[in-house]
Amino acid sequence: MKHRIFTVFVILIFLLGSSQAILGQEAAAPDRGNMVPAEMLPGELQGLDIKDYFIGADVREAGVIETMTGHAAVIHGDSDQAYFAAPGDKIFEKDVIFTLKESRCRVKFLDDNLITMAEDTSIDIKEFVVDLEMKEKRSIFGMAKGKAMFYALKLFKYGKVSMSVETPTAVAGVRGTKFGVAVREVQGKSVASRPVYLADASDSGWIYLARANPGATETIVYAFDGEIEVHSPVDGTTQVLEPGNMLTCTGEGAGAVEPTPPGEARQFEGTTEAPTPEGEEGTGADEGETGGEAETSAEAEPSETDVIEETPDTTDITQDQTTKAAEKPSDPVRDPGTNATGTGVGYFSGMLTNQSDSSLEEFFVSTKRQDFDGENMWARGSKDPSADYLRADPEYFTETAYAKWVVFNSGANSSTDLGESKPITHAELPGSADCEYLEWGYWTMADSITVDDKTYLINNKGYYICGDDTSSMPTTTTATYSGDAYGTYWIAGGGTDMTGEFSCYVNFGTAEISDFDIDVLGGERTVYIHDGSGIYNSDGTFSIANGTWNLDGAEGPPDHTMCHGSFYGTDAASIGGAWGMDEGDEGVVGIFQGDKGEQIVTP
Repeated sequence: MKHRIFTVFVILIFLLGSSQAILGQEAAAPDRGNMVPAEMLPGELQGLDIKDYFIGADVREAGVIETMTGHAAVIHGDSDQAYFAAPGDKIFEKDVIFTLKESRCRVKFLDDNLITMAEDTSIDIKEFVVDLEMKEKRSIFGMAKGKAMFYALKLFKYGKVSMSVETPTAVAGVRGTKFGVAVREVQGKSVASRPVYLADASDSGWIYLARANPGATETIVYAFDGEIEVHSPVDGTTQVLEPGNMLTCTGEGAGAVEPTPPGEARQFEGTTEAPTPEGEEGTGADEGETGGEAETSAEAEPSETDVIEETPDTTDITQDQTTKAAEKPSDPVRDPGTNATGTGVGYFSGMLTNQSDSSLEEFFVSTKRQDFDGENMWARGSKDPSADYLRADPEYFTETAYAKWVVFNSGANSSTDLGESKPITHAELPGSADCEYLEWGYWTMADSITVDDKTYLINNKGYYICGDDTSSMPTTTTATYSGDAYGTYWIAGGGTDMTGEFSCYVNFGTAEISDFDIDVLGGERTVYIHDGSGIYNSDGTFSIANGTWNLDGAEGPPDHTMCHGSFYGTDAASIGGAWGMDEGDEGVVGIFQGDKGEQIVTP
């Protein structure tokens, strides 16, 4: 290759009878849970006086139970009152929701996020904030046992969004739209006290949140749509999961990111699927997508002044969403969320600069292998990969290529549809013509765009690399790869071209990439990635998130880093991908490529 989810749920009717509600409580509903045998109750509910009617609360409303099968119970964390739930019941901050055996539950939140719970599962709504003035929404959930699917929605209305799920052995900081969490007890171990921590986007890193014994449980996090950041408070590591990946965290620490077996993914989706409200489509990959991309990673621990004192008016939210939609049309073309296969597939990177004040706005790198022969190819933004992106129409450069849409600044700014008004120019780089399976080069956007009265441009070199993917990965060898690396370093006023070397070591028996090194220099500036590592997927794609990253001698690590790639050619003969990093108002993007060198057959 050289160029190329209608299940109808009958809503439970509250039988009001002739007696009046007492103290604001609704009359008993025989079908809530009064017939549930005591032995069906989980240990946490044994001995509690669980009412058969809804009990209100004086704390912040968080959402509503939309649908159920079987039975669920709710405990108000502020009063310890408990009741059997029914569809239509409001839920509140500090509530703990329990599903019983052979039961499912679907919970819709005021910020449009959604959770579907499998049987024998508990979800604790530790914190829920929707602040319209501050344009912020924030939710923190605790999960002690069971299985649940989380659907996170990013709305243009909110500039600052976060959603975190903490378990005894892991914290998932959301950067994606759809992800699953399973918490199960480790045989032979019991619950005792031990700290658990929650992701904090401030400089404090990870903050104390609750107490449990991580040695008694293990957590499995599944990424379905969008990236998920998972932290192990046991060993202090943080890893990023891409769609199709899973990670297990135990009382001994986190394991390695690995591909999710298709059968396991289907089984998890089946066990967490809850009935859908009449007239709505089922939960699936598109759930929560209207209005924007996926949720961002966990934000800083809230201060008391950040929390709103009144329940938000959802009518105002809906009206404002409509207004925003009119102001900023949503992109009708969505990122397919899968790695392209075949010929003419690869990655690209680029930097968006603010021409109005000569500053670096954001850089973009493809996090999935793109189809260069198609009409849409994507790169994700460094500030918020779940919301920010650059979309282009390449058609493998056989015709004029165009920049089609750019969203940046954590989803706050959008170019809207650029049509064919912003052509892309490109050129091959030296050495590309000599490679059997790959082609690489640089590109720029010829004309600027105006967003919110400011001018933006990709005028410094962006880079692309594409070729024939490896259809069948080796399984019994190890090999070294070496080749070239390219980049453009940007500082106020313009960019400097950089060139250098790339190398890595691959163990095809364990699907591990290690000793991943990029060294580039130009204009007396140096940039490097040393000792990077990662696990490649069954389709040969990978991301590098570890190692030492340095931007021109800076004392600390960069603010944002991205590196994604894949193997190419017969027997993974070549490797290539795109990368980038930034710190403050300086940044660099580039590509890397290498050919297989020394190869050793393993037993």
